[in-house]
Amino acid sequence: MWKSKFTTILKITFFPLAACLLDPLHISAQQQPFHGNPLPIPGTIEAEDYDTGGEGIAYNDTDSENQGGQYRANDAVDIEATTEHGYNIGWIQPGEWLEYTVDVQHTGIYQFEIRFASASAGGSFHIEFAGSNVTGTIQANATGDWHAWEAVFVNNVSLSKGVQVMRFVAESSGFNFNYITISSLTSNPPHITLTSPEDGTDFAYGVDIPLTADAADSNGTISKVEFYADEEKIGEDITEPWEFLWQQPSPGKYDLRGKAIDNDGEEAWSEKIDITVLYPVFSDSLTFSHNRGFYDAPFTLEISTGIANASIRYTLDGSNPLHSKTAFLKTLPVHIFIDPDNTSGRGKTPGVVLRAVGLQAGIQQTKITTKTYIFVDKVKTQAHPGGLWPSSGINGQQWHYEMNQQVANDSRYRDLLDDALLDIPSISLVTDQQHLFSADSGIYVNAFYHGIAWERPVSVELLNPDETKGFQIDAGMRIRGGWSRHPNYPKHAFRLFFRVEYGTEYLNYPLFENEGTGSFRKIDLRTSQNYAWSNGYVHENTMNRDVFSRDLQREMGQPYTRSRYYHLYLNGIYWGLFQTQERSEARYAESYFGGDNDDYDVVKVDVGEDFNLYDIEATDGTLDAWRDVWNALNEGFQSNRNYFALLGKNEDGSSNPEGRKLIDIDNLIDYMLTIFYAGNFDAPVTKFRGDRVPNNFYALYNRDRNDGFIFLNHDAEHTLHVDAHSPGIGLYEDRVNLYLSVSGFNKFHPQYLHQQLALNEEYRMRFADLIYRHMFNNGALTESRVRAIFEKRTQEIELAIIAESARWGDLNRSKHNAWQPAIDQIVQQFFPNRGEIVLQQLRQAGLYPAIAPPIYRTASMEITDLELPLESSMVVELAEPDGADGFIFYTLDGSDPRRIGGGISSNATGTSTSTQLNIISTTKIMSRMYNDGKWSALHELTLIGNTDFNTLQITEIHYHPTDEGENSGKLYEFIELQNTGESTLDLSLAAFDWGIGFTFPIGTFLEPEKFVVLASDSTHF
Repeated sequence: MWKSKFTTILKITFFPLAACLLDPLHISAQQQPFHGNPLPIPGTIEAEDYDTGGEGIAYNDTDSENQGGQYRANDAVDIEATTEHGYNIGWIQPGEWLEYTVDVQHTGIYQFEIRFASASAGGSFHIEFAGSNVTGTIQANATGDWHAWEAVFVNNVSLSKGVQVMRFVAESSGFNFNYITISSLTSNPPHITLTSPEDGTDFAYGVDIPLTADAADSNGTISKVEFYADEEKIGEDITEPWEFLWQQPSPGKYDLRGKAIDNDGEEAWSEKIDITVLYPVFSDSLTFSHNRGFYDAPFTLEISTGIANASIRYTLDGSNPLHSKTAFLKTLPVHIFIDPDNTSGRGKTPGVVLRAVGLQAGIQQTKITTKTYIFVDKVKTQAHPGGLWPSSGINGQQWHYEMNQQVANDSRYRDLLDDALLDIPSISLVTDQQHLFSADSGIYVNAFYHGIAWERPVSVELLNPDETKGFQIDAGMRIRGGWSRHPNYPKHAFRLFFRVEYGTEYLNYPLFENEGTGSFRKIDLRTSQNYAWSNGYVHENTMNRDVFSRDLQREMGQPYTRSRYYHLYLNGIYWGLFQTQERSEARYAESYFGGDNDDYDVVKVDVGEDFNLYDIEATDGTLDAWRDVWNALNEGFQSNRNYFALLGKNEDGSSNPEGRKLIDIDNLIDYMLTIFYAGNFDAPVTKFRGDRVPNNFYALYNRDRNDGFIFLNHDAEHTLHVDAHSPGIGLYEDRVNLYLSVSGFNKFHPQYLHQQLALNEEYRMRFADLIYRHMFNNGALTESRVRAIFEKRTQEIELAIIAESARWGDLNRSKHNAWQPAIDQIVQQFFPNRGEIVLQQLRQAGLYPAIAPPIYRTASMEITDLELPLESSMVVELAEPDGADGFIFYTLDGSDPRRIGGGISSNATGTSTSTQLNIISTTKIMSRMYNDGKWSALHELTLIGNTDFNTLQITEIHYHPTDEGENSGKLYEFIELQNTGESTLDLSLAAFDWGIGFTFPIGTFLEPEKFVVLASDSTHF
């Protein structure tokens, strides 16, 4: 609630004023901005996004129902869908009004653009501030139709900075109202330059850093200058000279900026300056007699060092030994009895966490070393540790420490619990208790908070039960998740950040074994939240729903984020089963797709701190390219010109060297198929909010390459249901036929893009092609394939799940009583039936034709693979499917027998009966059925010859040369290859599978001693 002394009122008033009964300086406690935060000015205010609060508070309407029935159906305001891809207010009557809480960013002069339409003689309204009419009557003239939109402009409106309420009250009826765009006509901000430190300066750890700035204002004075490091305010100065002393910042790389604020409240930012505070390097280290890991009996640990007259300061409770009140100080030789039952300086935890540092004359001489020693047999009796460990309930946060003894002592599990804890690797997180549980600053009990201000230092250890090498690294730790940040979720997930200030900016370790990259700047430790035992669910917990959807993208040949299961220990307490997961962000894209992380846009959904926003945001780069997709969508995709322009092609579908590819269309289609098949009702649009807002998607785009946006599954937990779980309906969940509307760009998501693309015949045909590829033969969405994907993850945790059930479950929530039945239900009921259900939904949506494609046989056996090895030759029979009429059309050069627009390709061969082909070299067969102007989906088969590529050598690489003028050096990158052998090489369909995206076309041959050059951009060669 805003107090009236800080509030003025912006009103748009419709006469008569008899309906306006509110004090114009009062904002009701019941009235709140519709999206949770005031609408910013300058900006666009959508008519339908009036405040919450109801009749007489946020609006007044002369009837009691929503005549249009759209968007906010339970309110009386009359809302309908508009032809401008959103909603508008209609059925306007004199005296009706609407209120909008807005935030004017700067005091100044503004222009109002009001969007309206009228099929009658028009109408009128005006705009007020604090009861004063600042516009006079505004006339909305006839436009010829209720959705023929025009704009009227009002200039030179003076607005004061601050949160205000805008009210809308009509002088007459006769028009529809769509939105108001308010633009600033004032442009006199101050300017500021950081004068010190110099860009690129390195500072030693422990020194103070002086910051100075020059700031001026052309039409006023500077009120203050604020100084920022990585967008976090570190200080300010209110008098000239503008300076601030940053005292002993932590090691790390920082972007420094200054912000000048003038007497009118106008703001300006300086250019950033990059500096580095170097991490302290110690030449000496500590030596430990026992490695971190798993133990079955107490032991005496010896710590030694080569430092003369050294002492060792150490803790056993996770706290920093340099500052902790629970630290022990010993002189050499140091012997520590490591015993999980010993509570001196620690709580009673099954893991003993030791942190030690070497000192000489009280001065630090070594880095702090962390070692975790886990006594597995003590985990099964884990209880409240005592000591400094708090009880549940801080800030309302709920959790517990105890292992369920009914599970731990059950005859089915008691002899397997130790094995369950040692079946997969473990991760140990060690940090000061206050970093977790302090009511004021602990991240676990303040889980709603985001950002670097809520990041805490942590030691991360990976412990392999087979005693192979793991790692220890110091990092930053935050809480990860969306809705699961609520305090009634006891088992929070974590996000780890690797930075110079913690010691090193990369974790170099194969977290996913032989899969994917082995170098990370950040990583997630996720755990199942929806349907989890920790939240009281019984029969739905599988702990592999989300990762199934991500693995499914891998099986479809698309980018995906990798995961691996780990047990997690938190300061020596077993916390349950977790997964590492790659973050879908710019550095992930750099690792897998090449280029520089600065070249990538990453679009996701910001749910808002109060979970009432659900707007798209760019966590890396900008939203500019995604807005270009939105603008293309608003032009419409019915025409091939617009559709293929989105793909960077000419109108006929041919390659356009000058075209800009905005969407990887196959990736989008495959992504949507994973949503449809899994029945995901929480992504990329959420059923929990009436399918009106986006959620749980990532879109990645490289601004420097012509690859188009790709889409990645994220948090796909609301999937694979047989039974109904509100708002989902279970096995028959239909995410295909939604008929979505989107209120504006801030809600734009990939499923709405798909829906609008589906108006184009070529998109529908390509969608059908990929349906056939994945849902038939041996495709990724066939029953046997999805079952194999799912069961592989199931097998990874079928023993480890016992430990999770003892930690967060009970006998009802145990492996045999809950987990295995949930797994069996998916395997035995979902997978056998879901494919046909989704196929019918796709047919209903017009995305899959009635006519079936040709079938392939060899030696009378049907071929169900996408590709096969070709040893010497193979006879392939093309045959009509059972009961089909029409012709088979096929090509052998990898081209489509169907021409863009629906005609028959000149490269295609047609036959009305089955035919046999003798294949002797690498060949890609492409075939369709054709009957009465209608085409089947495409059936592809690649036969790969046995070519020896050992004589194909890379002879030159030209990687990232210097820029030439305005042209990026990346345009001149190339790779040169040579056939160094004595025989001609058939390069047909040969491809680079890492770092470069290129496949040689069918019929590519390279003679002995000849060269071939692959250029980043052939127009620059």
